Amino acid sequence: MTYDIHQMVPDRGLFRDRRIVLNEVTPSIAVEVELRQIIIGLLRAGQVEEAERLARAAKIDKSDLWRAAGAEPGSLTSTAVGRLRRVWGGLLVPVAKRFNDAFRDEEERHREEFTATARKALGVDLKALVAQPEVQPHIQLATRRNVALVKNLSDDVARRLENTLLQEITAGSTNRSIEKTISESFEFGKSRARLIARDQAAKFNGTLNRVRQTEAGIDKYQWSTSLDERVRSEHRVREGVTYNWSDSGPKPGEEIQCRCTARPIVEF
Repeated sequence: MTYDIHQMVPDRGLFRDRRIVLNEVTPSIAVEVELRQIIIGLLRAGQVEEAERLARAAKIDKSDLWRAAGAEPGSLTSTAVGRLRRVWGGLLVPVAKRFNDAFRDEEERHREEFTATARKALGVDLKALVAQPEVQPHIQLATRRNVALVKNLSDDVARRLENTLLQEITAGSTNRSIEKTISESFEFGKSRARLIARDQAAKFNGTLNRVRQTEAGIDKYQWSTSLDERVRSEHRVREGVTYNWSDSGPKPGEEIQCRCTARPIVEF
């Protein structure tokens, strides 16, 4: 539902010829933590169920390769990695539900914060107008995107496991080295999970800011950075600069690992 927040302000005369910059809504730590736990939980489930089987298969493959000339290297290992892929694939449906629940909770928090900010700054009550059905397609899109990301991540970990274990087998590495390789591959996945969670929390927040502000008839926003050394140079120069939502180019929170946000501007 679109509406004009300017027309809803009870005492518009008090704001005549004024430019009000509202506080931005930033991503919550809670949703980032939840997304990270969902992704790491899937990886850990595969590790708990299949890590020992992987190590055992790789050790047998190594023994067979060095004992029998012409033996096919890594056949049992490839089978074990295939089992790991199937374990992860079977978890994608419940993972999708958890992603959806996380984004629904975050949308509710964002809605409450956005309406509270408008009420405090402008004296307008938006609760009846700002509703979840309006952003449901964006929740579904974020859910699908994160399921795709976690599937790609699990595929990357499985591919990394298979390739590195084959190298260990053909090199005749020690059993301890094989076990370390398996552990490091899972840790690689968990490290990537942290980056994905942070990025996706910021992206979803950026989407909600854009949707909520444009639905309210707010055409302009002020770019807001995190004001620290990790802000990329091309974003640092945008701090405090006013943009139109209709402008071309990336918006706050859209680019990979962008922590910037959009402060809504209401002009009278």
